[in-house]
Order: sequence, then C-alpha cells, then structure tokens
Amino acid sequence: MSNQQKKIDKTVGFYDTFSTKYERRYSAYLEHTHKRLLEAMDLSAGERILDISCGTGLLAAELTARFPGTKLTLNDPSEGMLAMAKERFKHKPSVQFTNYTAEGIRFDEESFDRVICLNSFHYYADQPLVIENISQVLKPGGRFIILDWNREGWFHIPNAIISCL
Repeated sequence: MSNQQKKIDKTVGFYDTFSTKYERRYSAYLEHTHKRLLEAMDLSAGERILDISCGTGLLAAELTARFPGTKLTLNDPSEGMLAMAKERFKHKPSVQFTNYTAEGIRFDEESFDRVICLNSFHYYADQPLVIENISQVLKPGGRFIILDWNREGWFHIPNAIISCL
C-alpha cells in the first residue's frame, strides 16, 4: 500500500468514527466557513453541483434552502459522514450520493457547473491530481470553489501552530 493510500485510509477512518460528533464539535467553525462559502456562491436554477467532500451534508442543506432547483451530487469517501448526509436528504430523491476519494472521482467529463471543496483540500494526498480531476468534470466556464483553513477570528491560532510543524 502506498503512503498516499495510507494517508487517505487514515483520514477516512478518522471521519468514519467521528461522523456522529462532527457537527456538534465543530459547529462554530462550520457556521463561519459555510457563511463565507455561501457568500461566494451565485447559482442559477438547474445548475449541477458536486460537493467533493460533503461530510454530513450540512452545507448542502444550506445550499438547497438558499438556491432551490440546484442539482446536487454529494460525495464523501467516509461511509460514516455519507450516511449522515443520506439521512439528512432521505426525503429528497433528486440528491445523488457517491463514495469516491477526491483523487479517484469517476464522473463524466464536463458534467458539473460547480465543484465545491470546503474544509477538506488539506487532507487530499495528491492535490495536483484532485485539481486535474476537478478540471475534467467541470463544464466550460464552470467554477471550482474552495475554502480551506479559514484565517479569520480564532482560526489563526491553529493555522499558526500548523505552519510551525
């Protein structure tokens, strides 16, 4: 097994076991980053959106409330996180779910208007490959929206620690 695969498996395993506590533990961080990302969104009805690491689907719920008519594909390699997202959207059959790693997404070329990546890019073992994958699945003129490691407010403290490692 490669070092990249070990890193992916370790991260996925952590989120599988942490999934039921995730929203409660990180509620302030999630609220802040979701607000920032949603401020950057300008969607039209009918756009196809891929949330490449959807977690529990909390952001997707906010997206569907704010932008009805969008077509969502929620992807997460963690079965635990994806199970929470599926439960959240159990009455919305139009939402699709997939379980790929960001390095191994398998969608048709030019199939999404937007790809969202919130709070997860730092975990990807092969970031250049992820960007390549995303560029292939975006339609011409599509947008990749990424927000990772917000540097505002108290978030500067963990960022300072991480930069010293």
